[in-house]
Amino acid sequence: MDLKKARLLYEDLLQAQASLVLLTCLHLLYLVTPYDLVDQITPSPSVYFNSYNKLGVQDQQCARVLGITEVCMVRIVKGHTHRGVPERVIKRFYLTLMLSELWQQSSVWKVSVKYHVTRGFVQNLMSSSAAFAACVMRFCEELEEFWAFKDLLVNFSQRLSHCCTQELLPLMELPAVKR
Repeated sequence: MDLKKARLLYEDLLQAQASLVLLTCLHLLYLVTPYDLVDQITPSPSVYFNSYNKLGVQDQQCARVLGITEVCMVRIVKGHTHRGVPERVIKRFYLTLMLSELWQQSSVWKVSVKYHVTRGFVQNLMSSSAAFAACVMRFCEELEEFWAFKDLLVNFSQRLSHCCTQELLPLMELPAVKR
């Protein structure tokens, strides 16, 4: 991980330390959404708005902590600039919404159709997030102040690489299934 990304991760973890929303996995998924893919996507305003509006109250709490509110969503739909919320946060949360659907066992195909991206992009998001989750966990192991994140993220990398339920993870590691 280069220094610029390490700095961004450090700042995101500091912010999350003060206001982590653990009511659902969405905030943790946001933390393991790779920075690299942010520049490769342009969110579809209508899809973003609809996905945001379908979030439950608990997931909307996570969005609010990140600075993404209903007002912000309306500004996105109208094509205005987003005051107070960095572009990278808006794009990264959009990627997190995709990742969240995969986490909830939506197929790669359904996610790609819904978000108007290629299946390859969704596959890349899933595998990059799994790798980045391992990097974030290692980062947290090295910095004592982030000890809690290490415990929270321990199974994220594995589950993201397979996007299956926790119970199926041991089966996914069997040699016959891995092929």
